[in-house]
Amino acid sequence: MTILILYVLLLCISSSADAFLMGKSDLRGSSPCYSNHFLLELKATADDSSTPSKDSDSRPESNVDKAVDAEGSSALYEELKRRQVQLEKGIGKRYKTRTQKGFLNIHSDPHSGPYDVDNIIGQLQEGQIVRSIGPPVDDWIHHDAGGWSISKFEGFTFLEPLN
Repeated sequence: MTILILYVLLLCISSSADAFLMGKSDLRGSSPCYSNHFLLELKATADDSSTPSKDSDSRPESNVDKAVDAEGSSALYEELKRRQVQLEKGIGKRYKTRTQKGFLNIHSDPHSGPYDVDNIIGQLQEGQIVRSIGPPVDDWIHHDAGGWSISKFEGFTFLEPLN
């Protein structure tokens, strides 16, 4: 079903692009994809569980409508809010490793400092990219390479944030 919908959308984009290249400024009449009837049929097809109501002017409620409700009770809305909070805390941010000696130590605990050698559990190599999996603690980044690494120390940036 998803493949069919993607195929139809690709046809719509293709026919609209052709019309645009031929110099038509109003694309609504150049493609059947811009008709309300077509869009309603496509939306109804996307949701197999929906059934049209008896009212001829109304359309079936799709999963898209259910997911994007104004009250914020949907799973999609809650997931987006959760991800926004994570990003504000720095979770999921990517960093590129910069080193002075060719590697950067990975520590099991951020609280003992960068000179503690008893809690070293691995090393990051120059240029290696890591993703934070938790909020930072001071200048320490908890990352997906298995522990914590110092991001800035004595004026040098060891973990450079990527946009």
